[in-house]
Parts: sequence; structure tokens; C-alpha cells
Amino acid sequence: MNTSFIYLMGIVMITVGVGFLYMLLKGSKNHRPKDGMEWAGAILSGALVLAALALMVTAGEGSSTARPESREADLIEDFSLAVPASDFSFTGVNDDRQWKLSDFEGKVVIINFWATWCAPCRVEIPDLNRLQDKYRYEGLVILSISDEPKNLLVQWEETVPMHTYRMRVPEFIELPTPFTDSFVLRPTTFIIDREGIVRRYLLGPRSFDFFENAVEPYL
Repeated sequence: MNTSFIYLMGIVMITVGVGFLYMLLKGSKNHRPKDGMEWAGAILSGALVLAALALMVTAGEGSSTARPESREADLIEDFSLAVPASDFSFTGVNDDRQWKLSDFEGKVVIINFWATWCAPCRVEIPDLNRLQDKYRYEGLVILSISDEPKNLLVQWEETVPMHTYRMRVPEFIELPTPFTDSFVLRPTTFIIDREGIVRRYLLGPRSFDFFENAVEPYL
């Protein structure tokens, strides 16, 4: 079967699975299932996404044109994009300052949507800290954005220091494209170049080396 067709099928399956999961959890607190029925629906949605990823990985292993970084990236979603980053607002966790994405115009921006309860998100924090420290003076800004309460985020940072720009938004916020549904599955990461164009969409945790290789072309 044609590899491109398999990837298309996989993307459709992922879209359906994520969309159903979003509709299922949209009204629940902290985006978690409330009862057995919702847990069953969430598990089935997750199984559909995993099946799609497995299908795409299998297709990638049989393709001679796979990307050099595909062994890590194909296990979790990684798409190259070229769409304008819509502006939206968020609040500094520590100082309650109001920010907009456009305030970082001319910078290379990594937006990392995360949560304190998200284990893969926590794994990424040391690597994102290291990346921010290394490239801070070369124009890199890493925005760590959560939809959790301020007091919870402040308490978290007291035990796990974060060197990135810590931001928060209201729970159940409607984000603009292409950031829509970024809080459904986490961590979700976007890389934006200096012209305000979203270049990469990453679903799932990444290593320091991966982030560095992904962002260096835009610095």
C-alpha cells in the first residue's frame, strides 16, 4: 500500500480519536474522565490514536525516504507546518503580568502546553530548562503554558525550578488555530520562527538533542 496513503489514514484516525477525546472531556474538571463510561471512551480513543501511530511507524520503517530523526519522532506526532501563529493572551505565573504571543515578535518561540499532573511533561522540564539557558541570548523564548490554577503552579515551581517563561491561561480556554485542542493531549509543542510562522508541531515528550536540532535552523 502507498506510504502516503497510509500516513493520510493515520492522520485521519488520530484526528478522530483526539476529536472524540476532546468532546468527551471538554466539560470535565482537569480534563479527566468522571466515571466508568467516560474512562471506557477515553481508552478507546487512546487505542485508536495508538493504532494510527503504530500504522504510521510500520509504514515509515518500510520506506527508504524516512527522515534521519524518524526513529524518535515517528513514535509520537511530528509535523512540519508553515502557517501563521495566531495571537492569543496569557498571564505570567509569578507576576500576573498580561502577555500576548505577539509580544515576542522577532524571537524564535517554543510554546510547550503542559500540566503538573502530566508525567511526560515533567520529564521534559530539565531539557527545556537546559535549552532555554543555552539559547536565551540567541533569541530563543520558551513559553511553558498551563491551564491550571496559579497556586498549584507556584507550589510546583518551589520543588521543580523552571527556567522557561511560565505562563497560564484559564481552564477550558478556546485557543486559536493552530493551537486549538493543545490541552487535550500533553505535552503539545509548537516551534515558531522569527517571522511568526509555526514551523513544527510536536505531540509527546522530546529530548534536549531533539529540541536543539529542531530549533537551531531558525535561530
